[in-house]
Amino acid sequence: GAIEELEGDQMTDQLVKDYLQCLKDRKSALVISPTNEQSGIVTDKIRQALKENGLIAKRDKQFKTYRNLYLTEAEKSDPRNFEEGHVKTIRFRSKIVRAKSILLIPPKQVALMFIGNKKPWSARAI
Repeated sequence: GAIEELEGDQMTDQLVKDYLQCLKDRKSALVISPTNEQSGIVTDKIRQALKENGLIAKRDKQFKTYRNLYLTEAEKSDPRNFEEGHVKTIRFRSKIVRAKSILLIPPKQVALMFIGNKKPWSARAI
């Protein structure tokens, strides 16, 4: 293998071709991108090529995923850092909440809404 210098779309297109060739040759490949943005572009193009070649289904399934906000303890205690739809996991047992429970951050009228236990409750209104 020779080293080729490619830019932008050329690099992504060649990467997709090489990935498909690895699959055809029954080899494994690990694709690593230097940025999250580039990773998303490459992943989308590889998925599209896999669909076109009938290697994966044409219809996508949507999965809910959670992304860590990496808040400090001080930031976690400030309600301004949470928005409607954010999810808070509870790791330790307290008087009110069991360990491994989930809290859903509701609209601004309510402080917290507990959804991870048998008896849902909501905290005081703001």
